[in-house]
This record gives sequence, structure tokens and C-alpha cells, in this order.
Amino acid sequence: MKNITWLILILYSFLSCAGQAEKQKEIESAKKLAEAYIAQEDYTSALSELLKAEQISPDDSQIHNYLGIVYMAKERLELAVK
Repeated sequence: MKNITWLILILYSFLSCAGQAEKQKEIESAKKLAEAYIAQEDYTSALSELLKAEQISPDDSQIHNYLGIVYMAKERLELAVK
């Protein structure tokens, strides 16, 4: 019985780590894509990517910085300082 419990705990830990790594990849991809859109002055597309990333990682300061830049470029200053 103890072996099954340990196996379940190890499996759960492994799956949790794999899920976190996948989320981190998704966040980094969204940020890089947003950077490219910002460089092209395609602020609407950048905003879309950043809002998706923010849903996954709401405390990411880089995402918030990019959101501020995009909102300023779109002349939505009330959202840029939020």
C-alpha cells in the first residue's frame, strides 16, 4: 500500500512540473510574439498576445510593462497606469 501511495505522489509531482514548464513556454512565446508586434507597431495583435499571457501569469512584471507600452501607443493612458 505504501508503494502505491509513493508512486501516486511521484507521478503527481512529475505531472505538475511538466504542466508548469509548458505554461512557461506558452508565456515566453506570447511575450516574444508581442515584442515583434510592438516593433511592427501592430499594437492590437500585441495586446491580444499579452492579454493571453496575463491570464496565465497575472503577476509577470514584463507582461505588465509591455501592456503599459501598448496601451500608451493606443492612447489608452487610463489602462496604461492600471
